[in-house]
Amino acid sequence: MLVHILQFQRFARRTAFAAALTLLFLKSGVAQTQDSTAPQEAAAQKDSSAAKSSNSPNENDSAAEANKQASNPLASVWLMQIQQNNNWIEMPTNKDIRAQSNLQLQPLMPVKLADNWTLITRPVIQIFNSTSFRDQNGQEKRVTAFGDTVLAFALSPGPKLVGHWLLAAGPSFIFPTATNSLIGQNKWQIGPAAAVGYQGKKFITYVFPQQWFSVGGNGRRTNHMLLYYAFVWVYPNGWSVGTNPGGISGGLADWKTAQNRAHAGEV
Repeated sequence: MLVHILQFQRFARRTAFAAALTLLFLKSGVAQTQDSTAPQEAAAQKDSSAAKSSNSPNENDSAAEANKQASNPLASVWLMQIQQNNNWIEMPTNKDIRAQSNLQLQPLMPVKLADNWTLITRPVIQIFNSTSFRDQNGQEKRVTAFGDTVLAFALSPGPKLVGHWLLAAGPSFIFPTATNSLIGQNKWQIGPAAAVGYQGKKFITYVFPQQWFSVGGNGRRTNHMLLYYAFVWVYPNGWSVGTNPGGISGGLADWKTAQNRAHAGEV
């Protein structure tokens, strides 16, 4: 009887010891599992938060503001704008002959001079594809070449001085950099430039005239003005729609040619 009691006590102690080890092992495994899944859960929560905030008002406001900056000729950030113009010279009877193409590279480089004043530098580099013409052999030809370079400087006051208004003024130059005489005017030119506009919460509008007078070179005398004007409506998600009826040809006034025609009419 005593032997059976001693054996039972040993069996009970061994069972209790094994159970304690099992519980300790399970507890350690659960802790390790929780520790290993914690970073994944944190990352998942972070991704979920980022997804929820991807369409937040702040981001939409930033997209709308970036769009307004891109549409602003007096923007406070450096920009590179590329504009392609296809023009009809007179009423086209043959579109392939009368079409003229003009690619413009327009970097915008503002430099802050003081807290409330910015110098805007706006060069325009042009590549032309001329209308079709007949050479000395009677063959139809086109010329593709760099045109004259336009360089405008404008001093612009900041929002603290003019609020939502866009104001700037300065000189504008045309340099005879054309690589073909059929493309350029072969004249050094200078004149005034100015910009007036208004930037609302959801839109931006402006007019930007530039006037040039010839001061040297072998080409004919020039006296002409180029007028850019635009209205752009900006949506909260960053999209925009607008109109620019001016441009390289629609807003170009050649005063010298008009004077010559007037004199010819009088004669």
